[in-house]
Amino acid sequence: MINPLDYLIFARELLDEGKDNEIKIRTAISRAYYGVYLYATSKYVQFKGDSIFEGIVSSHMKFIDILKKDNDKLLNKLGNQIFDLKKDREKADYEIKKDITKSFGEKAYSQAQRIKDTINSKFN
Repeated sequence: MINPLDYLIFARELLDEGKDNEIKIRTAISRAYYGVYLYATSKYVQFKGDSIFEGIVSSHMKFIDILKKDNDKLLNKLGNQIFDLKKDREKADYEIKKDITKSFGEKAYSQAQRIKDTINSKFN
């Protein structure tokens, strides 16, 4: 079985291999997003200790909105970080007529690492 952060490792591998390979860069951005999204949702459900949240976290925007509206500053920050990375992931997945550069991929990956750090500081 994999864990969500395995996607982040795979994203790094794709970026390292994909110097000029746009499909690898796009895929890396997507995997980085899903890795930290799944990591955040699993930690959040554990934190809340209630299975009712499992249904909520399956909707990306519902989950992000819950975090962004939370009174906890760290959860609020996490919601904003995930939202920003989600926008990058959507560009990589859906805006196929626009070039996605290696530097854009690296920026998204760095954001995913910051999200992982925020999750760890809140839930560990």
